[in-house]
Amino acid sequence: GVLGLVIAAFFYFRVKALPEGNADMQRIAGYIREGSMAFLATEYKVLGVYAVVVTAILAVAISPIASAWFLCGAFLSLLAGFIGMKAATFGNVRTAHAAESSKANALLTALDGGAVMGLCVAALALIGLFGVYTLHVGTDTLGENLHAFAVGASSIALFARIGGGIYTKAADVGADIAGKVVENIPEDDPRNPGVIADNVGDNVGDVAGMGADIYESLVAAVVATMAIGLTAPDAAINTLLTGPGDARALAVALPILIASLGLFVSIAGIFVARSMRNSSPSVVLRAAMVLPPIVLVAITAVLLPMMHVSSNVTIALAAGAIGGAVIGLLTEYYTGSFAPVKAVAEAAKTGAGTNVIRGMAVGMESVGTCLLLVAGVAFVANSFMGDLGLYGIALAAVGMLGGTAIVMTVDAYGPISDNAGGIAEMAGLPPGVRVITDEL
Repeated sequence: GVLGLVIAAFFYFRVKALPEGNADMQRIAGYIREGSMAFLATEYKVLGVYAVVVTAILAVAISPIASAWFLCGAFLSLLAGFIGMKAATFGNVRTAHAAESSKANALLTALDGGAVMGLCVAALALIGLFGVYTLHVGTDTLGENLHAFAVGASSIALFARIGGGIYTKAADVGADIAGKVVENIPEDDPRNPGVIADNVGDNVGDVAGMGADIYESLVAAVVATMAIGLTAPDAAINTLLTGPGDARALAVALPILIASLGLFVSIAGIFVARSMRNSSPSVVLRAAMVLPPIVLVAITAVLLPMMHVSSNVTIALAAGAIGGAVIGLLTEYYTGSFAPVKAVAEAAKTGAGTNVIRGMAVGMESVGTCLLLVAGVAFVANSFMGDLGLYGIALAAVGMLGGTAIVMTVDAYGPISDNAGGIAEMAGLPPGVRVITDEL
């Protein structure tokens, strides 16, 4: 976790040191940054009141220590979102400026800006979980303190994801209606003041909100696995090991180990993606999403048998990790320039009604496909783990989220590139710049 934060700091200061472009670009980026921070300041004031009230209730109802871990989980979630959004609002204008020289430079800048978010989310989650585990392992309070930490992360993610998400969509649709429908001007036209709110929304929803959401998902998966490891019957827990060792201690510590390995793999994946900057952006991002889960499975297939861990654990992990990668590819298929999206566009030719119907159908189909895949992963994990089937399903979830750092890097890369396109349009940069940012 500490290594992840150090590398995140390296990327943060690297991006911040890059040139911002001309005065118009800097002014527009300043508006976006100011709006983003104003939203976060307002949201965090509300969350601060909520966190203080719940902390006080937990201190009385459970224990002061549990309330402190609740507050820690909430704070780290907010911190990850805050740092990531700062990096994104610095990276957007620098990506636009980099696109004036080459697509490779723009891709590298956006990736580095996104890596700050990705690494902070995974690293802070690991540091918090390790803190709870180290201070309370072997005590009767480990379970309740783990849950308190996880609930702190979950409650903040609920507010940040939904609050930021609603703002994002409201600003996006509002800017489109004002510009494209009412005034008949292009997207991101500087004459449309709603464009700034639109670009702010990309940051508060798809960076800060998404960061809190993914942070919570990783924490929840690890805590769930540790909780099952703490409470499963001895006879079932002992099936984890094929040799000497403390099966109970292994069951509790294993998810943290896997998440740590996932962070190492993600760091390597980020540097590999950076080295591929001269390739097509779609190829780079697809490789960044697909390769880390495969590498994580390969590492655990070698490492876990050396620790006398049953091969069934590796199979459950592999099901989750590979299932997560396939879900990423399915998402790209249903939202990228492929048949489903083209069908929705084609339906728009005959009116809004057919467009909405086709869009709903594609949306439902995409969710149904992913749901079947998740069910399949759970079935495999449950089947191979026998009496520890529930623990196997939880491990699969940890495997699915093992590449959190690189997944979140790609997530944050999107809004940075999107903002870069908006800044290029509003600042009147050459059309070739917008072509590059659109491809990114």
